[in-house]
Amino acid sequence: MARGGHIPLGYYEDPVKTATLFAEVDGKRYATPGDLARIEADVTMTLLGRATPASTPAVRRCSPRRSWAHSRHTPTCSTPR
Repeated sequence: MARGGHIPLGYYEDPVKTATLFAEVDGKRYATPGDLARIEADVTMTLLGRATPASTPAVRRCSPRRSWAHSRHTPTCSTPR
């Protein structure tokens, strides 16, 4: 998955990590944080997991299990089959 819009400019003084996680396509910047997903035929999205072991929202580290625990309580998310 990739996210556009309001995203960071990159990692402070780390151009290698910035180039790994941020991309520009047709003049628009995207962040690719490592979430893996599949778009189904009915246009729903199935989250498959993460390519990286943890995300770092703001300053806190967040494990994939904890992220899923929060997202599954969102009305538009469902438990994987």
